[in-house]
Amino acid sequence: MPNYPAHIDPKKLPKNVRYDARGRGRWIYRDRKLRKEIRLGGAELTLADIWQAVERIQAGGATTFKSLSLAFQKSPIWTGLARSTQRDYQLCHKAIAEKKTRAGVPLGSVPLEAWTVGAVRRYRDERAKVTKSRAKKELAYLRRLFAWAVEYEYLPTNPAAAVSTKGMAKPRTHYVQDDDYRTLLIHAPLNVALMAHLALLTGRRRQDIVKIRRSDLELEGIYFAESKTDKAALVQWTDELHQLAKLCEQEAGDSLWLFPAQHPGCHYSLPALSSAWGKTMRAIKAAGFERFQFKDLRAKHASDLEDAGGDATENLLHSGRSVTKRHYLRKPKKVVSLR
Repeated sequence: MPNYPAHIDPKKLPKNVRYDARGRGRWIYRDRKLRKEIRLGGAELTLADIWQAVERIQAGGATTFKSLSLAFQKSPIWTGLARSTQRDYQLCHKAIAEKKTRAGVPLGSVPLEAWTVGAVRRYRDERAKVTKSRAKKELAYLRRLFAWAVEYEYLPTNPAAAVSTKGMAKPRTHYVQDDDYRTLLIHAPLNVALMAHLALLTGRRRQDIVKIRRSDLELEGIYFAESKTDKAALVQWTDELHQLAKLCEQEAGDSLWLFPAQHPGCHYSLPALSSAWGKTMRAIKAAGFERFQFKDLRAKHASDLEDAGGDATENLLHSGRSVTKRHYLRKPKKVVSLR
């Protein structure tokens, strides 16, 4: 008979469960249909943990990271996420599932019970050696995934909740200077320059700029339904914004999109914008100015708005001030001299 942990009554164990006392100890379930043994977890598992794990296996539920992640991607919560978030989470899923342990086993095949706080921390540290920014995003996905797993009783606790991202990828701090921005408008193709100026005036993201329809130009302003947050905003007309919208309409011809693609019936795509933006940035760098990213225009909008006495948190539809301050207010704080 194996030397069972003191907190377990062997008579109350599910059928086909055994304890392997070697090393630190582990609980194993014998799946007779699949003719294989499945590791349930370490010696610390409680009787309730063991029963829940066996019930999940017998019900055909998720038992590994990969199966759990795929189950999450079929859930109602997943369908409510923005497409950009879904795409990024799928990249996280692929990176984590294909990463191999020291024994050569893909993490996608590792049982859920093996995902301890230490295992998540080790993954974060190893991934950060390659790229800190992706390590931070993949840790965020693990937190989200395991929180869902706890809610739906795949796991008793969230092993990623206690793992910190402090000291990893820092927020972007570049502020677009006016000279750099004016140089962009000179070197960019007309449609890209129009999109950039519209992004600066409104503070909207590029994925929302390219999808503006003529019907979004309303009597009071431009209507935006944010693809990332599902929040709606009506950017009220100013003289400059109204003139810019009229110019965009003229350039769009008879298209229902404000920024049409060459292919009829389609809006200008993000890959096309990225390609045109890259060429424009190389041109302004060759002219002696500093290149920047399209998303930096949103930060310039926030920073310049606050300088003018406006409220960037309200304009960007942030739920809290901390997000605005951490990611979008990039101008140095003005202080006074001693004398």
